[in-house]
Amino acid sequence: MRTIVKYGLPIILLTVRLLDDVTGQQVQVSNGTTNTNMYCITYEHNTGVPYYFERSNNLDSYYQSHKITNNFFSSGREGIVTVDSSEFYFALGDIEVDGQTINFIEIPDTLDVNNLNSINQCLITETITLSDNSSFLYSVQYGLNDSVSAVQAITGDRFINFKVLLIDDVTGQTIGEYDDVTYTQNNLYQYNNISYQVNTQGIGNRTARLKLVLDNNFESEYSLSRIFANESVLGKTTIKQISYSGGEVIKSYELSQNYPNPFNPTTTIKFQIPKAGNVTLKIYDILGNEITTLVDEFKEVGKFEVNFNASSLASGVYIYRLNVNDYVNVNKMVLLK
Repeated sequence: MRTIVKYGLPIILLTVRLLDDVTGQQVQVSNGTTNTNMYCITYEHNTGVPYYFERSNNLDSYYQSHKITNNFFSSGREGIVTVDSSEFYFALGDIEVDGQTINFIEIPDTLDVNNLNSINQCLITETITLSDNSSFLYSVQYGLNDSVSAVQAITGDRFINFKVLLIDDVTGQTIGEYDDVTYTQNNLYQYNNISYQVNTQGIGNRTARLKLVLDNNFESEYSLSRIFANESVLGKTTIKQISYSGGEVIKSYELSQNYPNPFNPTTTIKFQIPKAGNVTLKIYDILGNEITTLVDEFKEVGKFEVNFNASSLASGVYIYRLNVNDYVNVNKMVLLK
């Protein structure tokens, strides 16, 4: 089993190091006798008793000017899938709710991270208290170390999948699904670093947890990183706004042109609403006579589409009208038979 170490300054993309001179698990990074050397210590228990610790060769220097100077720490956690000489990684961190940093659960010292189930147990946060008005931020970073070797490792129908879930802490129900990234032979993402602001409007008062989930369909090795820093763990980029359910944040009302148009005999009408309310979508003829009602119900914030079948109607111009809250809009469509 190879030992993988990531190290570097906060907000800078970290360096991946393969430690060929040590094996084992429970990796600890420690300083040496001076500020110009740093070592890894691993616990080796695969060779039989007596068990012992191994020390790596010198990794690098870490000068005193880089020491932590305040008490504010972010935290992150990372899952790594190793296939031959390729490493695929996905990190989740810089989680903040209403100004409070959210940490990950503690990892038992006795846990052996050697399969999907064991690593997924460790990639979950402590409890998060959310409301409709919560300020909710998090960041992700994912990529691979070598695209050439990755092409050779991910062949045929092989895949590696990472995704982030927001889980209700009481029911275990998935509230939202984010960052669903799948590596295949035709999809090898080199690197991405995204920060999110989650709109919690409509979530209600509840407790939840963020969870990073790994999955793949072939034999590989798994590693886990615990990351601590006094600045952003993953480095801030432009913040992207999303809904707590995982979709794009909707900021305006919109009634789209039906498609296809002209049509015969079916067409699709799409609309979006930024605020929950009672929605009606009705069809009229060109004289203003009501033909049918397609929607008449309460809907939450979101994007919607409705199919309209005009097989019983004559060719001509028809009107469709959307009414929700204080928003009203109409469009024309043409039926050609």
